[in-house]
Amino acid sequence: MVAAGHKNSYPSYNKKNKIFFIDKDPSSLELDQPYLCSPIFSLKKEGYRKGLDVNSISEIKFYMIPRVFPSFGYILQSHSKDLSQIWSTIGLANLVVFNFKNGKNLIAEVDESLKEKGCFITASEKWDIENGVQLGKPDIRVNHEIQTKKIISFDYQEDLPDYIKFVISEYKISAQKILDAARVFTPYHYSEYLDIFEESELLIGSINALHSKNLSEASEDVHYSMSMDSKAKQAIINEKHGRLVQLNSALSYVYSQCYSGSFPIFDHYGIIRRYSLLGIGVGINALYELLSQMEELFVEIPFELTLDSKDYDSALIEDEDKKYLGLYEQTPSHLLDYLPPNEHTIDRWKNDILRKSIISNFEKQDYVPTKKKYFNRFTFFSGRLGFREYDFSATSAIQVLISGRSLQWNIINYTHEIIHNHARHIINKILNVGDLDNPLESEFFVENGYSNFIKLKLEKLKSDISPNSSDTTSSYKDFFLNQIFLYCIFSKYFGSLSKDFNINRYTDEDTRTSFSVKDLEVKNTKFIIEEIKNSYRDISEIFVHVLDFKYIYDSDPDSYLQNIWASWITVPIVMSNLRHYILRSLLVLAIDKEGSPSNRFRESVKDFRKILLNLKVKLDGNEVFEDVIRVLNDEERNMRFRFQNCILIADMVNLFFTTELNDFLKKGDNNAKGDEIYDIEVGDYKKFEVNSKVRFAFGQLKSLLNTKGQQSSEWDSAWLLQALSSSTKNFK
Repeated sequence: MVAAGHKNSYPSYNKKNKIFFIDKDPSSLELDQPYLCSPIFSLKKEGYRKGLDVNSISEIKFYMIPRVFPSFGYILQSHSKDLSQIWSTIGLANLVVFNFKNGKNLIAEVDESLKEKGCFITASEKWDIENGVQLGKPDIRVNHEIQTKKIISFDYQEDLPDYIKFVISEYKISAQKILDAARVFTPYHYSEYLDIFEESELLIGSINALHSKNLSEASEDVHYSMSMDSKAKQAIINEKHGRLVQLNSALSYVYSQCYSGSFPIFDHYGIIRRYSLLGIGVGINALYELLSQMEELFVEIPFELTLDSKDYDSALIEDEDKKYLGLYEQTPSHLLDYLPPNEHTIDRWKNDILRKSIISNFEKQDYVPTKKKYFNRFTFFSGRLGFREYDFSATSAIQVLISGRSLQWNIINYTHEIIHNHARHIINKILNVGDLDNPLESEFFVENGYSNFIKLKLEKLKSDISPNSSDTTSSYKDFFLNQIFLYCIFSKYFGSLSKDFNINRYTDEDTRTSFSVKDLEVKNTKFIIEEIKNSYRDISEIFVHVLDFKYIYDSDPDSYLQNIWASWITVPIVMSNLRHYILRSLLVLAIDKEGSPSNRFRESVKDFRKILLNLKVKLDGNEVFEDVIRVLNDEERNMRFRFQNCILIADMVNLFFTTELNDFLKKGDNNAKGDEIYDIEVGDYKKFEVNSKVRFAFGQLKSLLNTKGQQSSEWDSAWLLQALSSSTKNFK
């Protein structure tokens, strides 16, 4: 759908704007006037094909319908013979209905059908059309009680540098603009946006506090930082300024993408040219629904809380057979908990009583929506950032808009970025760095307290490993931290997710006997802190892959690895670092296998080869897979040793930081059951609500993988985004 302007200006309501429809890419248009455009889609994939004759149209009405399911299903049922006049979009105005000259008043009939079925319409805009020209002012109606306006009213300190004043001013204006739009057009997100802004304003309060020494509106790390010297304090200000700049950028994206195409349509055109008329509000809402469901879930699961509780402060406990956590018979547990990676065995952790108790107690809970205080992040699409996450936002690749139901750009890849936030919280709890911002990058933080903490914990680890030690009081928290210590230390020898095996240091034959307590002695705590800093991203990726595999993909290796490799082969950095990404895949395959690390490696490689062969056929023999097989063949030894070190972290995540979440992911939805979770054919607008967006997205991925020769289209992607965007929140 195209709206062309007049006299070298974009369309506006006081100009004669030509409206027309094309069935080709808008980039092929050669117009002498600026124009806006957006794709519109038939409600049935095999539906109306003839195209629209604008000269036969007398009225156009745009509807914002947040509950696509079941609303669109009702429309299809009531108006199956009128599909030439009913179209969908991926803008906030996601339904478009046309009245034809000398025809029935279909707009009035659709209005009545939606009202009769109780389908909520946020707002609508109607145009009069004559001979393809939009006439006069639109008829705009808002159909809900608009909430009380919230004013962003805080001020900055006058002695702040001008560049920081500018960023704070920009934040206030941008935040107010989004809140004003949300009150009217996305009321179901308004209170959640308020929570984000309340949390983000701590950034500004902290910057003010660092200048004025008024701690009333400062975050935790600023309280800690007031005794810093001026250089260290300026580093904190710079870091917070950088985060605020990043947040402002996110706000700009959110407004220009979600609220372009909001009413009046010609007053809010978008910057993504293909969607400049009606925007991509459906796409933004689809991302937000996925993100909000998962972040609500992560507040509910027990691990961040139990790391703060007395449960994991207790000493490693005995089971009913009087065996300590990780015991071999007749060997002290404190030795066997810290064997070299090549002698690690999963059995020593799997049967731990406290682990099983915490997880089984959680499994028995029923799903209840959270009432705890937390905030979701902003969502938007980016061609430059792709799939990325930050503390106040998580982005999706812009290709999802047209290929979100394809293997290469499937929307379910977005879950990986969402999980990073959860993994970061757990890792920071283990490392005892709290919620401070980039604490290991702060020289002040490291030198004023944290180095002493690390020194004490390293001494405790050395004591535990000593053959003469009789101390069995190590807590679970010590145990988790020690696994990270050992991963960092052993990476010098075995390698890691990012480091190659050190072939000059050890051979297969002497690896076990070469290790002693001396190998774990470090010259100073600065060394281990540097190693943790350097390994943090590796550890985080291992956490995220295990959590993603277990929670989102229901421990289905075929679905998980075929999807991520179909996506990875489009990313240049993957091709330049294949070993790293192969290892991530092998770790996921290995977590449910038993035996020695070497045996688990061999079995995982065997499974990985089979999965790659299947995917290669699906993707018409992509040559990248030849390179993957070559690495597996030529660098088996290097990969095996690196794997042995990494599997320590993967097993810890799998056994101590995941649980059974199917009931929680289903959100009490009886339409999501068993293996056939949301078994809905593409294009089917159901007459029930989709509560579990995660399970719906996974069901669509499985359908795609199981259908031979199925090609994804832009229509498929639009349908999937519409289904995921469908809000289940209550409206007034």
